[in-house]
Formats: sequence, structure tokens, C-alpha cells
Amino acid sequence: MEEKDYVRERLLQYINYIGSKPARFERECGLSNGYIRNIRDTISYKKMQQILKVHKDLSEEWLMNGKGEMLVSDDSKKEEKTISLDNGEYWKAKYEECFAELQRQKGITEGLRMALGLSKNAN
Repeated sequence: MEEKDYVRERLLQYINYIGSKPARFERECGLSNGYIRNIRDTISYKKMQQILKVHKDLSEEWLMNGKGEMLVSDDSKKEEKTISLDNGEYWKAKYEECFAELQRQKGITEGLRMALGLSKNAN
């Protein structure tokens, strides 16, 4: 997949896989109408938890980072959900750490663009 393969694209891939539509998925997860369409690079921890609560077969690691398989296997699903429930604060801290790194990288990228005199829309 290309470099700009963000959470929204992976979420749409999962929605297509389960044979749903974004609006129906949003309703099922308690998300606002058009939420998926408006996702930029990532989603909040709270929204991620809303989605994973309803769609237990969706891999958190794949959704957030694009790593691993889209679906959680039955064995690892039990293990991952136990870990997530037992160590909720750990996973929240991990998510915030990744989000901070993403923001740091965006800052570096913007600085390089400015130094090179490129506009934000340039390829």
C-alpha cells in the first residue's frame, strides 16, 4: 500500500470486508454521521475503543499502525482482549506515545517543506 495509508483507509477496508457501509458502521459503533469521512491521520483512543467494543475481530494493531493481520485470530483475540482489559492504562499510554510520535514527525515534515520552499499540496 502507499505511504499515505492511514487509519481511515484501513477502516474503510474493514467495512468493505464485512459487507457494511460507513453510515451503518458509524451507527453500530455510536459514531457521529460522517465521522469516518472526516478522519485525517488517526483517531482518538475513545473512538478506537468504541469501534473495537463492537467489532471484536478487528485488530487494534492493524487499525492503528497497519501492522499484522486485519482480523484477530480466535486464540489471540482472547489473549489481546484480556491484555487490553487488564492493562487499559498501558494501552492508552502506548496509543498516546504513538500519536505524539506522529505529531513530531508531522512537525519535522512541515519544517522540511518550509525549508525547501514547498507548499503543503506539493507532491
